[in-house]
Amino acid sequence: MSNFTIRQLDHTADYFVSIEADSLPHLLQGAVQAITKYCVEEIIRHSPTPFIINLDIQEDSLDDLIISFLNEVLFLMETRHVFFNHSEFGNVTQTSIQCTLYGISKEVVTASGEIKAATYHGLSVTHSLGNWTARILFDV
Repeated sequence: MSNFTIRQLDHTADYFVSIEADSLPHLLQGAVQAITKYCVEEIIRHSPTPFIINLDIQEDSLDDLIISFLNEVLFLMETRHVFFNHSEFGNVTQTSIQCTLYGISKEVVTASGEIKAATYHGLSVTHSLGNWTARILFDV
């Protein structure tokens, strides 16, 4: 059972998602899975994981942090030819993220789409009553 839910929202040309989670790390985990869900025909859960990448990202605001993190994930997918099927988060605050991404080669999956970037357009991140919600628009 996951600690987040992903819902695709209507948008004419891009990939727009709403993610709800019980914590900020789970919200970020959901965002990584939303990327994989769009790019891969089916999410791979029990495949060999030859790529392990550690990230440490810091920004001045939560919005900047989320966009920087997601665009770094997309950059790594493009340059390392990998899809991330799992992520683990260490220290996460509203200005820093430490995480480990686990990925598989693009050669062992069937791609279904490509995301160019996470954008600020339509971005919202809220925390209320112990729940986190993000709306993120990806340029495809």
